[in-house]
Amino acid sequence: MGAIRILAPSVRDQIAAGEVVERPSSVVKELVENSLDADAKLVELYVSGGGKAGIRVKDDGVGMDQEDLALAVTRHATSKLTHLDDLSHSLTLGFRGEALAAISAVSRMVITSRPAASSSGFRLSIGGNSEPQLTACASHAGTTVEVEDLFYSVPARLKHLKTDAAELFQIQQLVTALALAYPHVAFRLTTPERVLFDVPGRGEALDVFLAAYGREVAAASLPVNFESTDGLVSVRGTVAPPEFSRSARNAETIVVNGRVIHNWALRAALEEAYRPQLAERRFPVAAIRVMLPGDRLDPNVHPQKSEVRMDDERKVAALVHRAVRETLAARSGSTAFWLGEGPALAKAPSQQVSQALEFPETATYASDQRADKPPVPVLSSEVASLNPLGQWAQKYIVAEGERGLYLIDQHAAHERVYFEKFQREFEQATVSQLLLMPLSLTVPPEVQGVLDQRRGVLESAGFDWTSLSSRSIIVRAVPRALNEAELSEEALVTILTGFSDHQGQHPWTYVMDAAAMAACKTAIKAYRQLSREEMLELFRQLAACDDPRSCPHGRPTLLHFTMEEVDRRFGRKG
Repeated sequence: MGAIRILAPSVRDQIAAGEVVERPSSVVKELVENSLDADAKLVELYVSGGGKAGIRVKDDGVGMDQEDLALAVTRHATSKLTHLDDLSHSLTLGFRGEALAAISAVSRMVITSRPAASSSGFRLSIGGNSEPQLTACASHAGTTVEVEDLFYSVPARLKHLKTDAAELFQIQQLVTALALAYPHVAFRLTTPERVLFDVPGRGEALDVFLAAYGREVAAASLPVNFESTDGLVSVRGTVAPPEFSRSARNAETIVVNGRVIHNWALRAALEEAYRPQLAERRFPVAAIRVMLPGDRLDPNVHPQKSEVRMDDERKVAALVHRAVRETLAARSGSTAFWLGEGPALAKAPSQQVSQALEFPETATYASDQRADKPPVPVLSSEVASLNPLGQWAQKYIVAEGERGLYLIDQHAAHERVYFEKFQREFEQATVSQLLLMPLSLTVPPEVQGVLDQRRGVLESAGFDWTSLSSRSIIVRAVPRALNEAELSEEALVTILTGFSDHQGQHPWTYVMDAAAMAACKTAIKAYRQLSREEMLELFRQLAACDDPRSCPHGRPTLLHFTMEEVDRRFGRKG
């Protein structure tokens, strides 16, 4: 008896603080979100010691009077909702009323605030187990929160924080993301040494890109502006071209209804939209802002409110994927034209050559465009009119063009051609084709187990098979995109194994990986001798691709050398 007891208030507060305040950036997040909820147009942050020594957030928001300021540091005190139903309609970032109470439990905190209509302000000092001290003072209109000695009362948490530089980097990443979510708000982040981040709040995301990623990235970035057909969901933002990719995801920003979140489905949709143009383990620089009705969103699923639950999440992810992909597809250089408006492509080679080296048909790519999609940009006749000079090591085609010398990787180029064919057909149709001769495949038992679990997904994609044993299956049908004449047992095993490798991930991962794997297995290989006619046909097909610059794995399909560059290498002046 007597083993169960009620915890002391100070213990309860520190335990609760552990869920909300994980590190200095958690404090910054809660305080800045309070500023944004207070309609601030200017948020100034000062950070010392990586946030461990001190954090100051100053805003020009609506401010608090004496009564509200006294209540603000009480747990579960909030101005943002009254009833549970308010959650489904509220667009505020905070709603639990825990942040200030949690921060004060593990630090020494001073809040100074004044409403614009009031002539004087008030200052509240609180920290540890001491009683709050509320006094009148002179103050600017708005609120300033100063936090010092973070985690002084929780040595174990303080001990496990990273270096000052690492914690400061997390804060800077967070402020950048919030500025991208609220481009109409001015943000300024300073340390004792320098100004780290400063944006004017003119409503332009490019201002934030300029401050965060530099002039070159900002100048090349593209606006995203897309809406669902019913007008209820919008996708807006800014994306940088693939050549500005990074080795980590820290330049990907996902915002839903003004809240910076982590969401695997939306992140996967964003990355898959880039994927054909990015090498492995490279990630885009992009900021995507999604707006949807409040009753379709549940923000109360994570202690730090960094995750949300959405109705029809897959449809929202589909909209993000399409918005980003079409924005990138619409990007074209000075030599681009729209299919159907530019010069005719080279004529197809003879039937004999076509049988020797199979090329997928691409003429339907233009005619099959849906009315609500823009024309597909393709390269001009620059690639289609290249003149092949020969092969080098039976891996690379050497060609000349109007702008210089070209080296074409024959496998990567053919892989790109097939990848776009497979990708289109996987997306546009899931019609099965029965194999004339069913294929008997040997697969690992764990792969077959996953295939059986995901049978519904695979059947909807066009596959049909029967299990003979724990290691053997008979494949009777495959998606129409996989031409039976082009399909080998090795390619099919690779594709099905790839599906099993991505269990639990977004469906686009299946589509893109299946297309990439099928293309890799089907394309011509290195050390294959090509005739001149086959080279010309490869150029024609590559020029008609949506993005002929790289293979599905991000490797370049061709290298270009100008005459000036070659002359310089030879020491010639021209």
